Formats: sequence, structure tokens, C-alpha cells
Amino acid sequence: MVCTASGPTLVERDKQRIVTGERHPGHTESAPLEETLSRLLSGRWGALDLEGPVIRVDTERQAPGHLVIVEEIRQALQSRRPTV
Repeated sequence: MVCTASGPTLVERDKQRIVTGERHPGHTESAPLEETLSRLLSGRWGALDLEGPVIRVDTERQAPGHLVIVEEIRQALQSRRPTV
């Protein structure tokens, strides 16, 4: 799953997480801040290169709720199952 928003919104959220300390401990600063901000603003932050479908949720424009997202995941998993 990839959660998206506009570049300025992503930058603001990133800054707020750094300032408030709400950033997940697994998210480290592996790139210089300028590079990270540039990637956020340009929208070049995509899904990991893993096998399987990508479900995109626009967190700025949509509020689908967790049940809608769970159903999308369920459908994606069912479409990948071999029929017996």
C-alpha cells in the first residue's frame, strides 16, 4: 500500500514528524534533507519494488476508512489465488 498526498503536504507532514518526535523509529535519515524534500515535492516516492499489486490511498483527498482499504486488500489477494 502506498499512501500519497501533494508534495507540499508531504513536506509539511515530514517536518512535523521530525519536530514532534512522532517519526517511526524505523525511518532513518539515510539521505540528506534537501534530497528528501526534493523527492517529496516531485512525487518521486513510490512503492517498494515488491511482487504484487499496489493499492494507492490519497490521504489528502480521500478518507476511505479502514474497511474500504481492507476490502481492496482482500480483493487483491483473492485475484492472486490459483483456482483449484
